[in-house]
Amino acid sequence: RISFLTNYLPVQVVAGFLAGTGVQLVDKAVKMAGGIHSLAEFQHNTLVLTLPAAALFLCFRLVRFLSPRLGPAALTVPLLLVVSTALFHLLWAWQGLGFEDAKAAGWLFDWTDAVVASTPRFWTVAAFGGAKAWTESVDWAVVANCHPYMLTAVILGVLKLSIKASAFSTIFERDIHADVELIKLGCISVACAFTGCCALHWSFANTNLASELCASNTGGGLVAAACFVVLWFTGIGPLQQVPIFVYAALLADVGYAFIEGHLVRPLRVYEPMDSAILLTVVATFVGLGMLKGIAIGVLLSIMLLVVRLHQSGTVRLEASGSDVRSSYERDRHSEQVLHAFGASTHIVRLQGYLFFTEGADIVASVERRLFVSESSSSSLSSASSSSSKK
Repeated sequence: RISFLTNYLPVQVVAGFLAGTGVQLVDKAVKMAGGIHSLAEFQHNTLVLTLPAAALFLCFRLVRFLSPRLGPAALTVPLLLVVSTALFHLLWAWQGLGFEDAKAAGWLFDWTDAVVASTPRFWTVAAFGGAKAWTESVDWAVVANCHPYMLTAVILGVLKLSIKASAFSTIFERDIHADVELIKLGCISVACAFTGCCALHWSFANTNLASELCASNTGGGLVAAACFVVLWFTGIGPLQQVPIFVYAALLADVGYAFIEGHLVRPLRVYEPMDSAILLTVVATFVGLGMLKGIAIGVLLSIMLLVVRLHQSGTVRLEASGSDVRSSYERDRHSEQVLHAFGASTHIVRLQGYLFFTEGADIVASVERRLFVSESSSSSLSSASSSSSKK
């Protein structure tokens, strides 16, 4: 039910939300590649770790630009990932350094053996423990202390998912309602939680990346599902063999696509006020958070709507029954009556939302009509005139 609200979010707010997501993805890519938690920690060593990610990101964009000549991007980009990973390990081995040295230098994820071993596998589901795990393994005191933030987290989570809810439609290449997708994802997440696995859902970023690579939507979905199944058997150990700069380059590539599609392109066609709202939403989203960005965007959009309604006016048409006729079929007598007395009918056609200030325009229109009738009728007394004005 909450997801229905996203249908009424202004387009500038939705675009700002997605563009802000892209900015955050690029920011996370830089931090991931440099092994830092804040850009304030950026140092010379961080630059050395970040440069390969930037170079690989530029290679991604170049390969896509030259894809008609080099071949389909759906093949060249994955090949580039494999080649870059292989070259990294060859260069590292050529220097006589091992796997642990690469982790210590920050080129690979420094996951401990305990973390890798604790990854849910297909055999851990059967040994989850059922109700006993819920009573002993879950710290319910932490959950209880977080209850003031639960509602906000649920609302924001649903809004975030519903805005991005198009993965199923992309994968299966047919229209699937967003509510249906959210229901399915909810059922899958609950089932995963009860079996002891992490709740996963189809990522909008994955399907967006597949579409940008001109890959088959169904094929991209099957590849993602196959990766999940393989990792369910092997754990996250194989992911540790891939250099961090490869993940960072992919993350930056997806973030750049969001920025280009939902910030750069809209700014070329939006009016100045719409562009200002979009930039404000993005800046607030990145600086203060998603909730504040959406709230400020909605507030500014409402203010802009009021200004535009005031400029265009609520009264769209003023006419009389002699000037405007409906398409209703009347008999001959009704037509004669309307022709004779149509001028006595005042028609005010409205548009947009009615505010108190706009209501004054409607009253002024009616008053003008009454004053014209008053001046043309010699039998209208002053008392009737005063009553008509009221």
